[in-house]
Amino acid sequence: MASSSQMCSIETCKRSAHALCYCCQKSVCIEHLNEHSHRLNDQLLPLADDINDLFYRFNNVLLPQSAFCIELDNWREEAHQTIDHYCERKKQEFDKLIMNERQKQKIDLDHLRYQIDESIKKQETTTEYVDSMNNSLHCLQRQINELEIPPVLSPLDIDEHIVDIYQNILKPKNILPLPPLYRSIKIQYSSFIAASENHILLENIHKFYLLDQQLGIQNEFPWNHDIPWHMVWSKTLDLFFIITSKEIFTLDEKKMMIEPCSILHNSSMADWSSGTCSNDSLYLIVDAMGTSIYEYNLRRSIEFVKEYRTPFTCSYDELISDIAWNNQTLALVIANRSNQWRVDLCSSTTLGRYWSIQLGVLINEKVFRCCLLNNGQLLMLNGDTSELIHISADGKIIKKDNYHVPPLHAVQLTDELIVIVNETSVDLYRLS
Repeated sequence: MASSSQMCSIETCKRSAHALCYCCQKSVCIEHLNEHSHRLNDQLLPLADDINDLFYRFNNVLLPQSAFCIELDNWREEAHQTIDHYCERKKQEFDKLIMNERQKQKIDLDHLRYQIDESIKKQETTTEYVDSMNNSLHCLQRQINELEIPPVLSPLDIDEHIVDIYQNILKPKNILPLPPLYRSIKIQYSSFIAASENHILLENIHKFYLLDQQLGIQNEFPWNHDIPWHMVWSKTLDLFFIITSKEIFTLDEKKMMIEPCSILHNSSMADWSSGTCSNDSLYLIVDAMGTSIYEYNLRRSIEFVKEYRTPFTCSYDELISDIAWNNQTLALVIANRSNQWRVDLCSSTTLGRYWSIQLGVLINEKVFRCCLLNNGQLLMLNGDTSELIHISADGKIIKKDNYHVPPLHAVQLTDELIVIVNETSVDLYRLS
């Protein structure tokens, strides 16, 4: 009698089917049913890891209100310092005024006393003379009384819009498409620029140039060290940091002095590649998979603080190519071995992620660069396809647009000015 049992639907299997697999809707043997079950369970493990990662971020990331309060406290301290400096200046002006007035009054008093003493000695006076002395005395009394009048102080009016709580989220300013070119200067080649409150620092063929905000050359000086990979401005130290593969240098724009920094590069480390400054720290990254971030305290003679390692910085098979600090957060531009790129916004203290945006795949050994915009927004520069991507502070793509040539780096100078550098020119745009 022929057997009526159904065979396992797996082609290479000769066993009888014992169950219907609800995953593939096929009749399979016990062994392949278990195999399918294990395969499904294996798919749950990455989901569990993702959930654990979300729990870690939820519990450890710096809350937005905490970042806001920290920045508000920093602003308050700076405002207090401004008021203190103003009051000290006014005190000095008042002391100088009082000193000059008292010197003149003393001369007048001495002269008046001498005249009265002489008149008493001579016993010769007239009614007109006495009246004249009285008038002189009353005049001096009025002058002295005026110095004792309290100052007239106007109340300090604070514009409510100085701190706009909702501007970051509700009113993102769309800068794309860029307006017509405002100014431009030709260069031979440069990859990076940095900007202080007064100057743009540009490297071009073994020279550094200090430009004003209208791209006028203010100063230039030779560069006799290794190729600079990045430059960054520190408002706290009032210095530029120039980053080469093995050394870090500082540039004082006022004294035009370049000096080696005290930061040491360990021979076992990969080369320095990029960096950024906060109010308190310098962050440096190295050119290696599983990139580490090194933090140095700027208020303690550039003292080493901490090394942030994978997997908190990025995965073992990923590279951080650019880093930028803003308002207690770090923007990290990350690529994997398949050249897939993304940008993450994370806490500068815990590296917990706020959001992440996929940027796409690059070829031709090009990279994405990050430009910080006002109000916590970002402008991503695609060095491969010449694409510009405007991202809001809460991690939403506002707009994309194409640039006329591959952009290499960009810096927003003021609310109205942004500068973009490419291989042949430095371009300045006046935002509307």
